[in-house]
Amino acid sequence: MEENVSVTTRSAGTRYGLILGVASIAFFVVMNVAGLDMQGPLSYLGWLLTIAAIYFAHKYFKENGDGYMTIGQGIGVGFWTGLVSTLISAPFTYIYIKFIDSAFIENIKDKQIEKMQEQGMSDKLIKE
Repeated sequence: MEENVSVTTRSAGTRYGLILGVASIAFFVVMNVAGLDMQGPLSYLGWLLTIAAIYFAHKYFKENGDGYMTIGQGIGVGFWTGLVSTLISAPFTYIYIKFIDSAFIENIKDKQIEKMQEQGMSDKLIKE
């Protein structure tokens, strides 16, 4: 007896949300270990990962469903993908900043101050 199980927006989004969450953590770790600037051009790769995960989640939903997807279903798939990936990557980021590299935020702040000084901003404006 064959059971026909249809894919749901939640299952498709969860599947690719898990993938995106793990990929985001890996990307974050690689950027930090390599000492690359999180605000530089390479940071756009993070957005590319997100776009790719949502695209493949939609594709998976359509291919494993009836080949059709409404706008509401598309929004649902994107919602679940984003929610699940956030629920995975946010705790990791918190733990990393709080316990592993507590100077992470201070380093970002110092880099931003350097950039503002390079642009000729006064110390008074920077401190505001």
